[in-house]
Amino acid sequence: MVIDTLMVIGRGNPPWLPSFLSVVALCLSSICDCPQSRSDFHSWQTGMSSAGAFAFSSALPTPSLLDFTPLSGYNGGMNTSPRTEPGIGKGIDLHAHTTASDGSLSPAELVEKAHRLGLAALAVTDHDTLGGLAEAQSAAGRVGLDLVPGVELSVEDERGRFHLLGYGFDLENEALGRTLADLRRSRAARNARMGDRMAALGLPVTMDDVRAEAGEDAEVIARPHFARALMKHGVVASVAEAFDRYLSTGKPLYLPKEVLTPRDAIALLHGAGGVAVMAHPGLVLLDAPALADRVASLAQDAGLDGIEAYYSQHTLEDTDRFLFLAARLGLLVTGGSDFHGLAKPHVPLGVVFGGKPAPPALLDSLRARLASQNPILTPANRR
Repeated sequence: MVIDTLMVIGRGNPPWLPSFLSVVALCLSSICDCPQSRSDFHSWQTGMSSAGAFAFSSALPTPSLLDFTPLSGYNGGMNTSPRTEPGIGKGIDLHAHTTASDGSLSPAELVEKAHRLGLAALAVTDHDTLGGLAEAQSAAGRVGLDLVPGVELSVEDERGRFHLLGYGFDLENEALGRTLADLRRSRAARNARMGDRMAALGLPVTMDDVRAEAGEDAEVIARPHFARALMKHGVVASVAEAFDRYLSTGKPLYLPKEVLTPRDAIALLHGAGGVAVMAHPGLVLLDAPALADRVASLAQDAGLDGIEAYYSQHTLEDTDRFLFLAARLGLLVTGGSDFHGLAKPHVPLGVVFGGKPAPPALLDSLRARLASQNPILTPANRR
């Protein structure tokens, strides 16, 4: 009832009022520890954001944002709502992978799965490649699914490493295509050295075995393919064990791959007419104040456009903290599951927040930003 009242008050009033009331709504829902109130808050705040409701956010004092912690009684547990896939509803998922990189479903299979689940829109965001997009777009056209072209890049500088999601770029942009090809060549050289390490360790796995796990159409061979090959040959019992024993940073088979700096990657995506979004900020290895400072610096100095506040592995506390951060900095909010299939069997497609997909209004805001930044880039080149 209280949230409904705030919704009515917020709409149609000065642009700063909805954002102010969203803070009030969150506090009330936290005090009440009411799941429905929290769900209403997130739905309402997302809808307001697409209409410019965060205009007031610049007036929020920085310490209250950077030091934000939930009020007592707030359930900060992992997003553990039932992960049943059938009938998840007409939401969206803006983060998923195919066999073009390290997913286990082909682009067409991924699109068909999204359609069966009832998703309204899906973004294909393979690592370092656009190679799955043509097949995904063709399949999406057949089933009537809104397909969002994307890509995921690893980036690193002196302050650390994270992943960056790109959306809405010109698929024919030469600089983007050339840079992605360079990254794939560097990754292939890294993989060959990892193959040499497997042989030196006496492991019964060859690069042919790894390539077989990736499939003949894969443009990218990644560590999950090594993990599946190790599992198939009985070296480990699971993908998780493969990473724990062999593939994680500091383990016997780990070798770093060439990556872009955040500044260069953001400039690359902007140059192609797209937007750049920090992927799964809750997985970045920084504490809350340091991460907030990192995001603020990237937004101010490098032009970061948004953060993936809604993410399948974020806690409720994480999600609220990142929504506050986005509001404070005027950033886009996106949401995705990070579906891979076999590499991440605990992550179903379309389950992003509270057992549901991300709200469709996020995609509206994303496209509005793209249109305002690059009005002459035609929709045909974005799709």
